[in-house]
Amino acid sequence: MANVHELKTSMEESNKKLEEIKLSLDNILAGIPNLVEDDSPIGTDDSDNVEVNRWGQVRTFDFEVKDHVSLGENLKMLDFEAAAKITGARFVVYKNKLARLERALANFFLDHHLDNGYEEIIPPLLVHERSMFGTGQLPKFAQDS
Repeated sequence: MANVHELKTSMEESNKKLEEIKLSLDNILAGIPNLVEDDSPIGTDDSDNVEVNRWGQVRTFDFEVKDHVSLGENLKMLDFEAAAKITGARFVVYKNKLARLERALANFFLDHHLDNGYEEIIPPLLVHERSMFGTGQLPKFAQDS
């Protein structure tokens, strides 16, 4: 009986040490950045990007081409200012017909996948720390609130 008690106590202590080691290892591994290919150019901003491949012909237009931000704001379909107030980050609020298009596309693709054997789920919007770990959010953005 004494041996069994001693073994049980020893196993509990060993399991506790193992959990501490696992936690320490997980924290070390989480801090290791993704490896970059040796031939990847190092740059300070997007002007240092290197075009690797191009497909098709670049179209030319007989009018000034506007980006999606300008078009969306001018048409009152994208609201970056409201999104910044809500999130404090670089997100956008979709409005009017663009919001409807977003919903229609989501429904179209959900229906398409359901027709092809996928199961639809709606996960919770809030998650605990363990679920966020390793998703690109934690531990990298742990200090953000």
